[in-house]
Amino acid sequence: MSLVGLVLSAPGAWAAPESFGARQSPLALSPEYGEIAFSDPGAGTGTMVVSTREGVEVRLATSPGGDPVGIYRAPGAVEGLAVRGTRAYLFQGVRGITALDLSDPASPVVSASATTPSAVRMGAVLEDGSCVAASDSFVHVFRLGSGGELALAQSVSYGDGRLIRRVRAQGDSILVVASRPGVLARLYVTIYRFPTGATSLTRLHEWISNNKGANDAVWSPPIAFIANGSAGIYTLNTATGVFGATTPFANGLLVRALGLTPSDLFGVGEARSLQRFPRFGALGDSLPIAQTVETLDLEPVAVAADGPYAYVSTRDVIASVDPDEAGRSQIEFPVSSGVPRAPIAPIRSVGRSRRIVIDQGLAYVADYTGGLRIHRAGGADTSLVGVLPPAVNGRTVDLALDAAQSRLYLASGTAGLEVVDVADPAAPQRLGSLVLPGSASAVAILDANNVAVARTGNFGAGVTFVDVSTPTSPVARGSVNSPLVLDPRALAARDTILFVADHQLGLLSIGFGNPDAPATVGIPSGAGARDLDLQGNILLVASRSRGLQVVDVFNPAAPLLRSEVPLPPVLGVTRNGSTAIACLGDEGVAIVDLTSPSSASLRSIVAAAGFPRDAAWVGDSLLIAGGTSVDRFLLAPAIPAPGGLSVTLDPVSALPRAYLAWSVGEVVGQVGWNLYREASPAISGSQPPAGTRINGLLIDPAARSALDSGVVPGAENRYRLEAVFEDGRLLTVAEGSVIVSAEARLGRPYPNPFRSADGGVELPYQTTHAAATVTLTVVDVRGRAIREITASGPASGGFGSIGWDGRDRDGRRVPGGVYYLYMRGGGIDDARAVVHVP
Repeated sequence: MSLVGLVLSAPGAWAAPESFGARQSPLALSPEYGEIAFSDPGAGTGTMVVSTREGVEVRLATSPGGDPVGIYRAPGAVEGLAVRGTRAYLFQGVRGITALDLSDPASPVVSASATTPSAVRMGAVLEDGSCVAASDSFVHVFRLGSGGELALAQSVSYGDGRLIRRVRAQGDSILVVASRPGVLARLYVTIYRFPTGATSLTRLHEWISNNKGANDAVWSPPIAFIANGSAGIYTLNTATGVFGATTPFANGLLVRALGLTPSDLFGVGEARSLQRFPRFGALGDSLPIAQTVETLDLEPVAVAADGPYAYVSTRDVIASVDPDEAGRSQIEFPVSSGVPRAPIAPIRSVGRSRRIVIDQGLAYVADYTGGLRIHRAGGADTSLVGVLPPAVNGRTVDLALDAAQSRLYLASGTAGLEVVDVADPAAPQRLGSLVLPGSASAVAILDANNVAVARTGNFGAGVTFVDVSTPTSPVARGSVNSPLVLDPRALAARDTILFVADHQLGLLSIGFGNPDAPATVGIPSGAGARDLDLQGNILLVASRSRGLQVVDVFNPAAPLLRSEVPLPPVLGVTRNGSTAIACLGDEGVAIVDLTSPSSASLRSIVAAAGFPRDAAWVGDSLLIAGGTSVDRFLLAPAIPAPGGLSVTLDPVSALPRAYLAWSVGEVVGQVGWNLYREASPAISGSQPPAGTRINGLLIDPAARSALDSGVVPGAENRYRLEAVFEDGRLLTVAEGSVIVSAEARLGRPYPNPFRSADGGVELPYQTTHAAATVTLTVVDVRGRAIREITASGPASGGFGSIGWDGRDRDGRRVPGGVYYLYMRGGGIDDARAVVHVP
């Protein structure tokens, strides 16, 4: 099939802002646990913070077996975690850093956020609360300001091929452990110092050792323990730089992560293994060789120790491969640490949400490992109504609802096609099933008696047409198989044409005028596709390389490409009127304007938690299926375009200052505004202003104007207005600029008239160049100079102000009347009249 038509070219479209919206309580929540940290390590009684893919859970270490005390749902994936006291830092890849205030463990709130020069996945917290964040080859240090804000102090780049494996902090010191893989493996251990008040790092030591590697490290100065997979655990004295003995891990297995207490080292690794090493020696740097291996319930991801106890986060598998993803995750308590407790299981439900369909106030969710889940979705009540567990060896990947017959069709992996009666949503019942070659990956309803089922697999790929007129005994009819269909992921039908989203071949068409002898029509598009949405004559194609494609199928046999919206790989797509939702996995969801199908455009991005794969509208709520939950967002389908920011020089100000006004309304979930200024040569720029924040505290969300006295002369002062939300999201909503003259000049004296008893009068000015001094001469109406005042001028030109207290050179108050303030210096030679009131 040949797709011909207009293709949009929109460089930089991916830089669109996030959408207005407020995250609501999810329909379901089941964390995929990651790192564990403690607010008061060593006490065994503090707050335990556990990262999940979708955010963090806060639990009390004294009673970890119950439900979490508090939960924070993060926009985007959480890749790393660091905690100190009541402050937690989340490291979120390209989204940067989010700081949480844990003063009230039941209500974690965002206290700050920062963008980072590279995608960060780990970090640490220094004694003064400053943050260290790291990517594969960069270390970024952020100073914690007095107002709680984060400011980048320094970035360190490594260009020698090393990959950072772990960052740890103690006091004001930072340990960075990195390794260079390859034939000649190399280990790098570097220590930096970042004292309170410093603006840059000081490198104290770096040790390089050949034929060593690393995948985790823990540090209790002066001893660091470094895990290196199957090679065991190294010991390094960071005071002397001397490597100690290498201790093998259990049975030569691969060690993944380490946890440390003053008395023990815990290591977890492959084959669900945990090993406890009692530390001995003068510095606690020696480990015994022979130790008992403990077997955990699931595969370990991370281990942390607090007081005498160890806690391990575990999952079904360590490395998930699409579509075989992890379903279970829990926190386990090793017997060897003396904590006789059962594992903490995920809260509420399990699984991976793949597809969501809304009908009559109910949400039908295809859960990869949880089967069919049915929730209420019409209002605030999102409780679970009914569940149909997956078939034996089955995985629920896709569903199609025939509401008229109260019948649901499930594509259930190797279990094939399942027909389900949902007349009673609280008790869905299997009516029949049909095992097919390969693994069922998608299903579409053709009519009341026929469905199409997509199949994946090296030896079973294709599409099968199935007669379901007898739902208890579905019967296969015709099929189209490999190599005409290689990896089908979604189906949509119009008339007698079935559209197939093939992950390798792209969009292809199958004619099924005779379901017993279907055949392909035309040629595939060639751009691998993952999902389809067909409404009327418009077919939306979720492409993995061409973004979102808008296709006209007025003639189903000859689809016409109308436009494309450049996006990262799109996993799922749905439509509501003239608005499309493109699901982008970790990148959130994109809101696309389809008002004109020939010029579809990206409107905004919603930073959804989890891994969005599909979405559906319920009124103003957007339900997003992905990861281990179904999230709810309060979001109007029609997204307003960003407004303008009016910027003028304040006419009532003596000193030049900008008056900024905006008409963007307050939105749900907003906690305030930020304003940023960027000065550039007085020529309009093409890029949005980044700039420096000009407000200290957040501006009240009800405010619609602000003043800026820090304008830069001789430049275009460009401003950006940013909305700040309670969940940490930031949204640029308006931009504007004003050009400030660079001419030397005097401002208006203020106050004028003035009283000497009230403090006198100030005369603002602007110089064109640096001036060592400026001189103000006060002259009365007779032309006599009664006072001369000298002051230091601006170091490099700019704004200043010089005052007169209403007294003469002898210190006497002058009589009431008119006086002239004559000023010289810095390119100024001018005067202003003032009125003195006795």
